[in-house]
Amino acid sequence: MIRNNLSYLLIAPLLLLAAACVSEDEVRPIGNTSSETTLRLKLCMDSEEAKTETARSDKGQPDDYEQASGTFEQIATLRVIILHNSPIMEVEGARMVATASDGTPINDNLEFKVASNEMKTIVLIANEASLPSPVPGKTTSQFLDQFSPKGTQVTQKQWQQFLNWQVTQSANTSLFANIGDSPRLPLTEIWNINTLQLEETGVGNDEPVQETTLFLTRAAAKATFIFDVDTDPANPYIGSGVKVTGVRLKGLNTAEYVFPANAAYSPAKYIDNQPGTPNEVADGKRFITSFDAVTRQPGYEEGSTFTIGMASSPVEIKSYNGQNAPVRGPIYFPESKMPAKDMQFTVEVELDGNGNWLPAQPLTDNILNTGGLDAIARNTHLEIHIKFGANGISSEVTLVPYIGVNLDPIFGTDRE
Repeated sequence: MIRNNLSYLLIAPLLLLAAACVSEDEVRPIGNTSSETTLRLKLCMDSEEAKTETARSDKGQPDDYEQASGTFEQIATLRVIILHNSPIMEVEGARMVATASDGTPINDNLEFKVASNEMKTIVLIANEASLPSPVPGKTTSQFLDQFSPKGTQVTQKQWQQFLNWQVTQSANTSLFANIGDSPRLPLTEIWNINTLQLEETGVGNDEPVQETTLFLTRAAAKATFIFDVDTDPANPYIGSGVKVTGVRLKGLNTAEYVFPANAAYSPAKYIDNQPGTPNEVADGKRFITSFDAVTRQPGYEEGSTFTIGMASSPVEIKSYNGQNAPVRGPIYFPESKMPAKDMQFTVEVELDGNGNWLPAQPLTDNILNTGGLDAIARNTHLEIHIKFGANGISSEVTLVPYIGVNLDPIFGTDRE
């Protein structure tokens, strides 16, 4: 398999950041020149247009987009911070958006009065209560609340706290699952958007409005394990009657950045691949093709291991006669990148609780390869099929389009 050349094609159906509703900025005609405009945000994580497309890997899977899995993947809170960048960073608008249980905003149209004709930095954070605080002595919300008052200056030290903000994986615990009273999966993104230069048109007296659509990205990767048995009579499965009592994924990073770090997207995040104007994606498919991972700590160069103990719910190795194969997981873990070209992610299983772990073949199909290094990007859902056959234990990855909850793209009352 020519992995370097095919890595994008293989990962492509997976990272559906749902920018189908991303639109270029629009300005209504105005009668009077103004130094301010109303910036109207539309935030997309899903769209009906995207759902009409069928994303498939090279193996013809899957057949449809995947929805949010349980309350852990739903949105409870959403914070927006808009920063004016020149000559210093200062808050122009900030809001904590109230949402319903499905993530739909309640009575909030996300409109902000901002200066025209300049670059803005827009910080988006959903489910902040599940993030560890970047500063000691403050909760995450207390840290973010200091950027709520309009006119608040953001120092370089504070901005670096945003960019270098990290979350660390706890052993055998899904990322974010042990943070906060009601843990949920955070979604984040930082945008750099130009507000348009306004010119007098002599038409009407409407207030200038600029409408911009942005997306958020899940701050974790996800995996589920599906157990298959080769039932070909010419190739009978091995270990009949044996039970799988544990499964683990090896080679993971122990930490990740809260916001995507130098992430490259395809199609590009911005028009002309330069900050300023969001790039429209007609079919709603946008993929992370490379990113900066947190440097692995000494002693963890080989990566960490996520283990699922299955002693209380073992999987018997047998033919399931076409019925649904057993599934274990999901697990949530940091986006991960191998530090060397000869290293790969691997899966191991334990049989009958004997403490001996048997390796499957390294994961190769549908694993992102960037700069010659194997990687698993955030917002990725890997369905890892573990197959027992005459030739031993193998594993392969099926890509699952991972979008999640529907957000009202207008974020407020209906508009013409």
